Parts: sequence; C-alpha cells; structure tokens
Amino acid sequence: MRLFILSLLLPFAITTQAQQKATGDTLVLHKEKYPNGKLAAYSWILQSTGNGHAACWDKKGQVMFESDISRNHGHHSVYFEHHENKVVKKIEESSAPDAGIQWYRSYYYFDENGVKTGESHDSHDDRPSLYITGPTFTPTQPQSPTQTQSPTQSPTQTQTQCAVIFQNELVVTNQTNFELLLSITSRGQHQFVRLKPKQSSIVLNEIQAQFFSDPAKTASIHITALNKARKAKGKMFSLVLKNEKKTSGSSVQFEYDVEVRNLASQ
Repeated sequence: MRLFILSLLLPFAITTQAQQKATGDTLVLHKEKYPNGKLAAYSWILQSTGNGHAACWDKKGQVMFESDISRNHGHHSVYFEHHENKVVKKIEESSAPDAGIQWYRSYYYFDENGVKTGESHDSHDDRPSLYITGPTFTPTQPQSPTQTQSPTQSPTQTQTQCAVIFQNELVVTNQTNFELLLSITSRGQHQFVRLKPKQSSIVLNEIQAQFFSDPAKTASIHITALNKARKAKGKMFSLVLKNEKKTSGSSVQFEYDVEVRNLASQ
C-alpha cells in the first residue's frame, strides 16, 4: 500500500522540483518559453526577502499579466497554465494575509492568441456574513462642544521648508551578444526589462529629496540571458558604471553597461 501511494506522489514531486529552481538568491518558481526562445511566463522570488514577481507575455512580447508575489506574512501567489502553443491559458492569483480574513482568489482565462476571454473572483467580502445577536446596549453620550478643545497653533511653530527634489535615472546598455532580461526590485516595486544586444534603456527613474542617488546601488537587479542558453552557461552578467551625466540642474543619468565574463576566469 505504501509503495502504491509513493508511486502516485513521485511524479508530482519531480514536477514541482523541476519548476522550482534556485540560482543564487533567486528561486525560479515557473518558467516557460516559446519555441523561438522568448519567454511565455516567468515567476521568481528572492529567497533573502521572500518577495518576487510574476509575468507572462503573448507571442508578440506584449505583457498579458504581471503581479508582485510574496511569501511574507501570509502569501500572494500566481500560478500559470498553458495552451499547447505555450501561450498562458489560465492564471490563478491568490492572496491570504497572515491571521487575516482579507483573502481573495482570482482566475483569468485567455485564448491561444493571448486574448483574455473571461475572469472570476472570490473573496471574504463575497461570502455571506454570520451575524450573532446579543444583549443591546446604550452608547455613551457624545462629548459636548464645550468639552472639546479646539487646536491652537503654537506661536513658536516653525514653517516647513519645501525639500529640493532630484531625479535619478538609471540607464543600462546591453554590451553583450545575448538578449537579456533584467529583473529589477526597487522601493518595493518589481519590474522586468528586456534588452536586445547593444540596446540602451532607462530602467529606473527615481525621485530623491535633497541629494542625487545612484539607483543601482539600492536596487536588486538580476540579469539572465533569454537566448543562446547553452552559450550562457558558465558566464556572469554584471553592471559596470561608465558615466554619470547631469542632464539638468535637478536631473542626473547614471549610465551602466552590462558586461559578460566567464565564471572560470574569476
């Protein structure tokens, strides 16, 4: 009997292990590609923070769906199912805060071209509530206006000066021969940026009060190759600061190149 149960559970365990693959601090939860090597769906979390992102694209590279995911204080999860042509067929998004009742679950459905055909939602607020009757009580009388003290401004109160706002742009140029995917986490927000070989793009634009600040030094940026998977093995992609350019009195561009090196040479 035990052998029979084990034979039923083993394929599921192997499938789950194949989907969840750790690369450094990044745990890849789901990854599916089209035959041309473009990503169809991708989800990941940082094991150090428990936060990550999930997204999927149609065959033209247009975003069909994206969401932050988390395993902190409960969970916020996203699961993908695919058509035979690798386009996402169904998305299940669910959230359940730790020790809370504000849970919800949503389903999104797509045809083989990536066009949404329907959606459904279920949450605590959609469920009927249970009301328990008990003894009545009389609320206390509200405080009379004469008992309420009106706030007064202190004569020594100082005026707040407006902070000077600076704009910090992170510009990244892909100097490699690989098409790259940048997974960027900054200030609690997550995004994906694709860069073709020799392509440049502003990947972050952050506002900072009082001083200029390089966004690359506070953001978490994970770089992976989308094509030439075999040639990318044993290689490390890194950001290298090339220039810091002031574009106006309150705006600076921090220009970085993505360079590739062989891990064996480190």
